[in-house]
Order: sequence, then C-alpha cells, then structure tokens
Amino acid sequence: MGRNFILRKVEIERGALPLLEELTIGPSPLLNEVPSGIRHLRNLKVLANYDMPAEFVLGIQPNGGSDYRKVKHVPSVLFWYRVQGRQYVMYKLGELDLLDHLQGTSTTNITVGIASGLVSVKTMMKQIRASPPLLHGMMPIG
Repeated sequence: MGRNFILRKVEIERGALPLLEELTIGPSPLLNEVPSGIRHLRNLKVLANYDMPAEFVLGIQPNGGSDYRKVKHVPSVLFWYRVQGRQYVMYKLGELDLLDHLQGTSTTNITVGIASGLVSVKTMMKQIRASPPLLHGMMPIG
C-alpha cells in the first residue's frame, strides 16, 4: 500500500539536480509557495503544476507575485486543474483564464486534456504543439 505525504514546504539546494529539465508538482493542497531554491535549476524548461492552491499560483504570477523571480527563468510554467473525472484544464503562467479559474469564473475558451493519471508533460507538450494554433474549447489528448 502506498503512502501519502502532505507537503507544506520543498527546498532545492544549490547544485542539486543540475540537468533537470522538467519538474511536476502536485497535487499538494498545503504547498503555498514555489519550492525555495527552484532558481538553482538553471536547465529547467517546464514546470508543470497539478491542482495547486491559489496562494501557490498567485505567488508566482508575473504581475506582482512575490515569488515570480524564482520561476522567471523557466520558459514554460503550466497549471493543470481537474475539471471532470479524468479531464484536465491547462493554463499558462500569466493567463487571465488561470486567474478566472482560481476565482471560480473560468471561461469556456480553454484547452482540456483527458489524461489517465498524470501523463508525461513532455508527451502532452508535443501534442499541444502539434495542435492548430489558437484552438479554443475542449480538445481530447491521448
């Protein structure tokens, strides 16, 4: 039987994981801030966050987030939220739809990924890049 851990804080030490390119966090409802030391992950290309609390998300927003400086070097910061069963809504850092979602007023112009558990971010990114630009509404992935 697996163990469940409750994360409240994550620290990444300087020199740890120097080649890491993708990091997935969540769901961690009690983790209210981005891991300290994430700025040390200089090769990080994708930071994917699943079902994270509003405090976490607001803290890393480009316009006024107190922890934005920690993630500004990461080219792709994504947020995935479960909306129905196995469907996930994806938002990018700074999108207004993400802030609407956190307030419970999400619009329908969103991309929904159907995932069985957490599918590799790399796989989903390839599928998203292969999709037509400016695609609105629901899109099955997988």
